[in-house]
Amino acid sequence: MTGLSEILKTAILVRDAGDIDHAESQTRAALKAFPGSMDAVLILADLLRKHGRLDEARVFLERQLPAWPNHSDLHYQLARVVIEYYRCQ
Repeated sequence: MTGLSEILKTAILVRDAGDIDHAESQTRAALKAFPGSMDAVLILADLLRKHGRLDEARVFLERQLPAWPNHSDLHYQLARVVIEYYRCQ
């Protein structure tokens, strides 16, 4: 089995190379294999946000809140998504 760090490293490398679909599939695979990975949550949310899928990113992050109600990076990422969403309206 491939480890979480290897999957996420691949996701970041392909994202940086411009292959967003592959980066997203890698990150979703990481979340499936390692559902408790906040790194994977934040990477996926950032991918969605950067590619204009703001509502999807917002819903995804809001669904993570019960598991990590005090996680500052989660709240920060959610705030970024919400602010960007309202700026685009």
